[in-house]
Amino acid sequence: KVTEYRFYTAIDGEKNDTFVLSVEKNADGYRQVIENIPMDGKIYKLTEDYENASVDLQSPLDGAWKQTRNIYVTARGDSSVNEKPLEYKAFQSGYFIWAITVTDSANKKTSVFGYGPFKMSGDKKIQETIVNSTFSSTLGKTYEVDIEFIGKDGYKQTITFANGDKSIEVYERLK
Repeated sequence: KVTEYRFYTAIDGEKNDTFVLSVEKNADGYRQVIENIPMDGKIYKLTEDYENASVDLQSPLDGAWKQTRNIYVTARGDSSVNEKPLEYKAFQSGYFIWAITVTDSANKKTSVFGYGPFKMSGDKKIQETIVNSTFSSTLGKTYEVDIEFIGKDGYKQTITFANGDKSIEVYERLK
């Protein structure tokens, strides 16, 4: 059994939900079953099968992170600062995933995501390859990301895009 404590959703914002998962290991991974999921006045049961895709890699980035600050600097030098971004990122066994909450053109909150393998290049760079993402223009691309650790539980990443724009993002480890 695993207990999940959901604290945020893209649609409803902050939440305080608890779900109990029954987990059964198998030869290739595991199956999890979540009973009693309330949605739109009905109760659902969700069964999910997972196949192990991990490799035996470890990095100082392994774990779950929440973005605390985002600075976007254009090639011309204009900048914008977001002190309350809604992005989460996780690294584990050579893979990463990120998810962001944004407001769409209809002023509705929605989530966007991306994931794929990552590789550390020394202590100050990582390479992230986008295998899948909401943004189809990024599929298959590998991004060189400069990183700087801020103690044990923080890091800053800087992505310089082909047009010269930079995204500077600060993260803190979730505990």
